[in-house]
Amino acid sequence: MAARAMVRRTGLPDDIANAVAFLVSSESGFITAQTLTVDGGRMDYIAHA
Repeated sequence: MAARAMVRRTGLPDDIANAVAFLVSSESGFITAQTLTVDGGRMDYIAHA
């Protein structure tokens, strides 16, 4: 799996937790109606491979 990710590693629980922490922070206050994919670029890499 790691070989198919752009970042060349598998995800960790902290990767998801960091994304959630950002979304609930004031820094994301102007973001609306978006999908945040936390996958290390895997889906984009597979789609273009």
